Amino acid sequence: MRSTPFRDFALSVECYQMMMEVSASQTIQAATESAARALGLEAEIGTVEPGKVADLLVLDADPLADLADVRRVAYVLRSGRTVVQGDKLLLNGTPHD
Repeated sequence: MRSTPFRDFALSVECYQMMMEVSASQTIQAATESAARALGLEAEIGTVEPGKVADLLVLDADPLADLADVRRVAYVLRSGRTVVQGDKLLLNGTPHD
């Protein structure tokens, strides 16, 4: 199985929205909640709720206003820890290129 490289994630959701002719909200739901359900992982991931894994993409813009704003990454949390800040990968809290 082939995965989408993180750098291509924004393009994949933009293409989904265009090809499926759906709203930004529906596109984000497809990329998160619906994808988790399709994988049988909805109890663990896909929505922000108590008891679920805290893997979050935090943006500095509103993707509901413009889906292209998914490219404006402020930081990424994995299991509640910051692993990406801006365009820098953090290893043990230290930026790396």
